[in-house]
Amino acid sequence: MAKVQDELLEEYDHIIINSGFFFPKEEYLTGRVSMIDEMLRSGKATYLLGRQDYMLWSDLDPHDENAKWIIQQPNVANVEFENGYQFTVMDGGVPKGIKEASELQDNQEASFLVNWHESYDGALGFVISNKPLTTTKPKMHRFSMQIGTLPSCPTYAIEMGQYGLNRIISL
Repeated sequence: MAKVQDELLEEYDHIIINSGFFFPKEEYLTGRVSMIDEMLRSGKATYLLGRQDYMLWSDLDPHDENAKWIIQQPNVANVEFENGYQFTVMDGGVPKGIKEASELQDNQEASFLVNWHESYDGALGFVISNKPLTTTKPKMHRFSMQIGTLPSCPTYAIEMGQYGLNRIISL
């Protein structure tokens, strides 16, 4: 495993890679799938599917090993700490009518939803989402946070702890 991945896995209890790692080209698959898969095998990482991953997957041969790998990944991660604090990480947003976090699993609408932050009522707890993509730093909303940026802009990561947001990291 590369030094950077080793350092990240050593420093954090768990890493959630929030989609789009194969954007914009299929040619990124070969090296990146094996790199991410190695992190997943450590048991300390999760890769979440997002709309770009679904769109790429639809262009691949369904028997291709990379296509099989992509579609086996979850689209949402629900995290709960021992003290009861919980949050959800996803590429898209929370569709209206969703009452339980389990309803987001494999819900492709959730991965494609873009403008949802203002109408979200906090029913599922705090939600971290890539959408909508912007050119600015992460934006906090009442019950959610938008962290996704356009490819030409800095990439951000968030460090969460049992009491909420620890820090925003510019990569």
